[in-house]
Amino acid sequence: MYKNKLKIDKVVLCFLLTILTLFSTSNIRAQIVEKEYTNIEEALKEPNKVIRLNLQNQSNFNSFKDIEKFKNLKYLNLRNMNLNAVPKEVTTLVNLTILDLGQNNFKFLPQNFNSLKNLQELYLDKEKNLALYEDFEILGKLPNLTTLHLENNNINILPTNINKLNKLENLYLNNNNLEVVNLEFTKLTNLKYLSLRNNNFNVVPAEIMSLKGLEILDLGSNNFKILPTNFNSLQNLQELYLDNEKNIELYEDLEILSELRNLKILHLENNHIKTLPKNIGKLNNLEKLYLSDNDLETLPIDFKELKKLKYIDLLHNPITTPIDLFKKMNSGLKINF
Repeated sequence: MYKNKLKIDKVVLCFLLTILTLFSTSNIRAQIVEKEYTNIEEALKEPNKVIRLNLQNQSNFNSFKDIEKFKNLKYLNLRNMNLNAVPKEVTTLVNLTILDLGQNNFKFLPQNFNSLKNLQELYLDKEKNLALYEDFEILGKLPNLTTLHLENNNINILPTNINKLNKLENLYLNNNNLEVVNLEFTKLTNLKYLSLRNNNFNVVPAEIMSLKGLEILDLGSNNFKILPTNFNSLQNLQELYLDNEKNIELYEDLEILSELRNLKILHLENNHIKTLPKNIGKLNNLEKLYLSDNDLETLPIDFKELKKLKYIDLLHNPITTPIDLFKKMNSGLKINF
């Protein structure tokens, strides 16, 4: 019996040692991954351990020849460094997954930029001089690029070769000067997230309705009134931003949105809404509703039909109806008021 107990104790001890070893190893790996270097001299002490290097705002930096020493680098930030060209050393960092080149002064990406085969996310925002057509030709050769940032670039027209970026899943085009998008935009069928916030759209581009995989769509801060009747083709849409849309025809739009069976989050902030239409109750799959910064005094009785609603933001509204009445409609509802 004693021998059996000894065997069991040894098994337990071995098991505990294995768990401790695994925990210790994963802890060390996590520390290496999480450390972000901002000083090149410190990073060069152990270049093979450097995973993240952030040199943003270092406009006097001139040691780009040292960057190619970081063979295991996955994240590199060269934002706002007054670069007139992308340093050639960057293209040797074949393990990069995230690269931030935003807020510089260059026009063209280098021809061998497609050597960054593992690149998944690229920031090219606040780049007013970009030659988009030429750069899209190069970006189309990156097999793993899924997220592209082109915010604040004064873009008036998207080049027709945007169709070459058909592996993109997330595209940020907010804060530009777009009024339309071209037909080639319909080829971006892998898009899950699209931001067209704060452009100059008077109507929702018809091309968007071809992007059946969209899950999050930001149309806020534009000038349109009515959603197109075929907006209901976006059946995978889960979150929609229609905030800062002062001209929106809410009743008509809610009729269309009620046909989106997967829509769970709706943003209607800062729209000067005085009353919610009764058909708000048709959005019966909504889980979160953002109505802050409007002119609401109460909610319609049809609000009780939103059985799945978990959160509503009513901040900065002149609500006069007691909040307890809303809670009685839905006992699990969290209200920000």
